[in-house]
Amino acid sequence: MDAVTGGGVRPHTGSDPEPTSTPGSDPVMGSDPLRYRQWAPQWPTRPTLVLIHGLFGDMESWPSLIPEALRLGFGVLCIELPCHGESPSELTDFDQVVAAVAETLTRAARGPLVLVGHSMGAAIATRVARRIDAAQLQSLLLISPAGCGPDINQSFVDGMLSADDNRALEHEIGKLTVVPFGLDEAYLDAYRARLTAQRAALVRLCAGVSANGVQKVDILPDLEELACPITVIHGREDRIIPWQHTLNIPPRAALHLPPRVGHIPYEEAPALVHGIIDRLWGQTPYGV
Repeated sequence: MDAVTGGGVRPHTGSDPEPTSTPGSDPVMGSDPLRYRQWAPQWPTRPTLVLIHGLFGDMESWPSLIPEALRLGFGVLCIELPCHGESPSELTDFDQVVAAVAETLTRAARGPLVLVGHSMGAAIATRVARRIDAAQLQSLLLISPAGCGPDINQSFVDGMLSADDNRALEHEIGKLTVVPFGLDEAYLDAYRARLTAQRAALVRLCAGVSANGVQKVDILPDLEELACPITVIHGREDRIIPWQHTLNIPPRAALHLPPRVGHIPYEEAPALVHGIIDRLWGQTPYGV
């Protein structure tokens, strides 16, 4: 399925209250219990996108998606997972991480929510969706999700954990996309320093997610139980998690399989992802 052009901001009508915030205004920062950055919706009728990054990511993992979401009037709550970025590393069990994300939402999020998760973050988002108030959950968007099948590129996981110089790190990062990112030495130095500082905790977290090329988390039963609309995007040239896994998701879910796209569709096919997010507003639960 080729990328489509994202929709523009919906025109202001009499049914929409006046804007309550300015797109791109300064976010609220928090750390209870996880670090997060939050922008209020431009209009109170808009949901908040809850962004949950994947393994080895952080709050800076959404450089094009956050500005577009704000332009479309959505609120944004960007969470940083334990063992990542500047977050503490005490929580290294997958279920503990899920519980901490759910608690952060309970304390910080207001109004309707759209959970957006990437890779491991998609598995976390799905488990969180089972924990929060169903009336608050408007929809679930999974990007290159883990937990839909057995296979994972273990050499990528192990290579990221063991990278001891910039060339080794750059080689592993290159597996994420069809066209490699242009990464400068300063970025690689900083990224490798963070990985080195959190390596012991990351090793424990990764051990609970996969081993020997086999995933340990299965979200398919969770997806079957959810009543909210589910959308999945998975690039057909993903070298980390096979796109074929997403054929296992419930048939009622919307599935997008863009060609010439790897593990990070929101950066490789931004028009497709932005257009899908624009259409998430106003979705109704399954069976309603």
